[in-house]
Amino acid sequence: MKGLWMSLLMATMMASAAPIYKVVKEDGTVVYTDNPEQAAESMQLKPVNTANPLMTEKQQQALQEALQQQQDKAVNYQLSIVSPANEETIWNNQGKFNVRGQMNPQGTGGEFQLFVNGNKLQSGTSALFALSDLERGEYQLQLKYVNNSGKILALSQVTRVYLHRMSVLFNKN
Repeated sequence: MKGLWMSLLMATMMASAAPIYKVVKEDGTVVYTDNPEQAAESMQLKPVNTANPLMTEKQQQALQEALQQQQDKAVNYQLSIVSPANEETIWNNQGKFNVRGQMNPQGTGGEFQLFVNGNKLQSGTSALFALSDLERGEYQLQLKYVNNSGKILALSQVTRVYLHRMSVLFNKN
């Protein structure tokens, strides 16, 4: 029986190289061969199941190095709020002021978003925003630059500003 399994294994390995023949001897033993003999029956073997080998350590290391190189090529954006300055006091009776950001390197295809006190207030393709009708008080400003799928590519530091408006109770006399 062991010989039969060994023969089948050998036959399977050689199946793609040569045709296989089955020969039944006079004593009833079965022999598989690649030599056609008299009274040999041609065999059609099923395809051999195969699997791709796992990556070697060298291949895994090469793949990790390639991925690291790709990450190193990724753009590192630096986004900051240029105006108003942090801790700046703004005097405006209409509650208006502009927020201007700067990003290096320049991005393409993304969107700038202005967050005021943690809430998204405006968005656009430019890092310049005009705010109006704000009440007097403290405001925390932050800019985000996002790609088309919403992934944040750059984030500015929070800038704190103070808006002052002249009181209607103020008497000029």
